[in-house]
Order: sequence, then structure tokens, then C-alpha cells
Amino acid sequence: MVDNSRMIAMPLNGRNAAELTALVAGAVIAPPSQADQGKTKTFPVAVTISTNGTRQNQTSYRLDGAENIDNLSNVNAPFPAPDALQEFSVQTSNYSAEFGQNAGGVVNVVTKSGTNQFHGDVYGFLRNSALNARNFFASERDPLKRSQFGGTIGGPISKHKTFFFTEYQGTRVLSNFGGQSAFVPTSANLSGDFSAFLSNSNPNNPAAKVVVIKDPTNGQPFANNQIPVNRFDSASLNVAKLLPQTGGNGSVFFAKPDTENFDETMIRVDHTFSSTGYSKLH
Repeated sequence: MVDNSRMIAMPLNGRNAAELTALVAGAVIAPPSQADQGKTKTFPVAVTISTNGTRQNQTSYRLDGAENIDNLSNVNAPFPAPDALQEFSVQTSNYSAEFGQNAGGVVNVVTKSGTNQFHGDVYGFLRNSALNARNFFASERDPLKRSQFGGTIGGPISKHKTFFFTEYQGTRVLSNFGGQSAFVPTSANLSGDFSAFLSNSNPNNPAAKVVVIKDPTNGQPFANNQIPVNRFDSASLNVAKLLPQTGGNGSVFFAKPDTENFDETMIRVDHTFSSTGYSKLH
């Protein structure tokens, strides 16, 4: 079992409590598969854990006793931020009959509840290139920008009877996927010269096959695959001004920006009906 103080102190990647499952003996983070979708096709906080050799989608996740599963992929649904959790436990074998439906481990997460006194906290975490050191083998610093912020508050609605606890966390991610490539018209193409496309072995032919440019007015090939300048459309000329300049076969490499915004909230209400029992709603 992992208590709240350890969850907050641990350097969790993305402050995702589900990652704690990997701390248990016999549990390993497994690569995503098409069978259980994986972290790229479901919630951004989903993990694929294999316990004692079982499949990644055979782990049971429970939040305050209720299932916390993405029914499409059978991986974990989002958990509240570590600041809102009271404890985190994992059972990998010999668990009681109350835990069924899965052959793998059972992950139990319990959230905090309010008390007779008001308590809360606020936090913020920031990662960007201004604070990062450059990897020895990299030409520049990691451009990832990630911030997480939020807070919790809990207290009494009616002392000794009804309590509340609520949490909010926001995540903002801005990064660039480098190594993207595409083909754009070369300076020769922009002048109407597509003669390189007449040979599939020409290094300046990105199609790697013979492509004959035909006149749309009569269906006849243009001489030497060259389009007369007087046939250029004015709109296409304006668009061409926005394209990057390149030579050779027109290949360009670029980084694609990626923006992710993720907000989560949790509200829990506990009410004591008698000295021998209580109920909770969240």
C-alpha cells in the first residue's frame, strides 16, 4: 500500500497515480497493443500494466470500491490527482472473491474525505526548455512545455455529520513532434518544369515513377512535361509564395506542434446517518 505522503513525494511522470502499479513485484509496464488500445487511443493517463504474465487489459482498477475502467479498451479510466488520494494498493494474487472479472492484478484507490476542520492545498508544476539542461547527445534542449496546477479543499458541511472534499487539476502540454517530412514543389516545379517526373530513376522525382503532365483542355501531354507560364492560375501563384523554398526532390523536414489541455475535477460528500454507519457520494 502507498499512502498519500509517499504519492505526493514520488516523482510520478505526469502525476499519474496509475503508474504506481509498476512498483509491485510481478507488475511491468507493457507495450500498448491493438487489443487493448493503449495510451495513444484512449485517455492520456491510461497505462498498460501486465501482472504475473497476464494481458495488459486484464487488470482491475477500482476507485472507492467502484470500477474505474474504460469499457472500450479495459484499461484504467483517469484517477484523481495524488493530492486527492488517501491510499493506493495493488493485489496481484490470492485476492478474495469480491474482486472478480479480471485475471490480472486488482488496483484499489481510495480518495480523501472531509473532516471537521477545513484543509486544502494548492500546487503548480512547470517544465520547459528554460529550466531544462540539454541532453549530451542532443543538439538542443528538450522543447516540451508542460504545466500542471490545481488544488484541493475539504471540510464540514455539518460538523460530525456531513463532510465534503473536492479537487481540481489542470494540465497544459505544448510540444513539437520533430522528424516530420513532406514534399513541396521545387523551384523548377514552380516555374512549370516537371521534366524530372519523366524518369523513375531521376533523384529529383519524389514519385519514383513516371508521371506525365497532361493539358486539361485537350488531354494531350505537355511538351517535356513543362507547363507554360501563361497557363498558371493567379490563385496558385499566391499560394506558392507561402511554400518553403527547397531544391532536389522537394523534401522538407519539420516539427509538428502538439497541444493538449486536460482538466479534471472530483467532488466527494460523506454523510453519517448513525454512529454505526455512514454513506458517501462522489
